[in-house]
Amino acid sequence: MAYGRLIICTPRTHDLLHLSNIDGLVPDDAPPWVMESLTATPWVVVRRATATSGRVAVGVRGLNRWQRHGLFIPIDRVAARTSPEDLATVDARPCRLPAFQALAQVRILLHNTNLRWGPVGSVGFQLATGAGTAGPDSDLDIIVRVRHLESSIRAQLTLVEEILRGCPARVDCQVETPSGAVALTELVSGSTHLLLRTKSGPHLVPTEQLVP
Repeated sequence: MAYGRLIICTPRTHDLLHLSNIDGLVPDDAPPWVMESLTATPWVVVRRATATSGRVAVGVRGLNRWQRHGLFIPIDRVAARTSPEDLATVDARPCRLPAFQALAQVRILLHNTNLRWGPVGSVGFQLATGAGTAGPDSDLDIIVRVRHLESSIRAQLTLVEEILRGCPARVDCQVETPSGAVALTELVSGSTHLLLRTKSGPHLVPTEQLVP
């Protein structure tokens, strides 16, 4: 289990937040599993949405893939924060699930690059909390954070995309830019337009808007 750091800055999309208290956070009309999940594992993931001042948009994970529920919680309920980058070096302990085997390969691949990356999704949640959220059919979801998409970074990302295809589980990589996130496969495809995921929703933008 990865123990989070104290919350000292604004949480970013994909950060995992350990809650100090869940009392009153779940509205009465929420599905019963939401409170059950938070009671068992009081962790949430920051989602890509705009929240009012003093609050943060988060998602609650259930045991099943379809169990996802969005909340807006007070920032003062956050006891600690764990970023995907914090989890990039966390030992999964002996785990034979394909997604964790893929993670071991990705670590080797990205170790000697200057890319800032980390696991998210079910694998990231399990690494941070110890909850058994990943299964035999789980994909490995990772993010790579970049400030710019200059040619040298794009060259590295193209190589990464090629090697990820050989992993023992499907690897879904999102490239997080200051403007939003784009799928790595789309970014290296040569397409003239990219689907950019932002806090206001997905937008189809010209590639040249992101790539100089």
